[in-house]
Amino acid sequence: MARSLKEAVHRHEVYSFDVSDVVKALLKVQPNAVLSARFPADETDHQQGLAIFEHTIEGERNPVDVVSLPDLLSWCDEIPGVRYLVAASIITFARRPDPKEPLTWSKEALALLDRAPDPAAVLKTLANRFLPMSWGGSRAAIIEANAKLLDTLDLDASSGLAETVRSLRAWLAERVAQERRAETKEDRERDERFE
Repeated sequence: MARSLKEAVHRHEVYSFDVSDVVKALLKVQPNAVLSARFPADETDHQQGLAIFEHTIEGERNPVDVVSLPDLLSWCDEIPGVRYLVAASIITFARRPDPKEPLTWSKEALALLDRAPDPAAVLKTLANRFLPMSWGGSRAAIIEANAKLLDTLDLDASSGLAETVRSLRAWLAERVAQERRAETKEDRERDERFE
């Protein structure tokens, strides 16, 4: 069933948001089988598998949230060089414990960073998701809030992530600056139309 849904989304017969409840139910009872069907070991390009999650991994509707951390890590450990990166592409990477508090890393994201054979690649995958595909309000503010997660990482010498974090901070700062320029230009053009 998971393979059929994957193919149906790929052929545009259904949309990912239309089947997210079904995917969530399947993941709840058979996480390993569903994830393995979505991301087969013999595939090198997992974009088709990721498509079913594209409209659901941002926000509160991520079906992967029902997969327990032990089940997720067990699945990743079967093919660690590939699956830790796939998992970083689909998990909820951060949560806001309270609307007035800053984002915090999810336990899943921290576990992937701690256990992956290449934590720098996992961190880059997570950071690529700091740029939302859909949003309300200022995209620059969202990227900036997500980027602050980097400041909370415990960068001990053995992790080897310090250089990756420095590089990602610079890249995200440039993206925030680009978004702010675009938002300022858009605001100016909108104001001029109403004058």
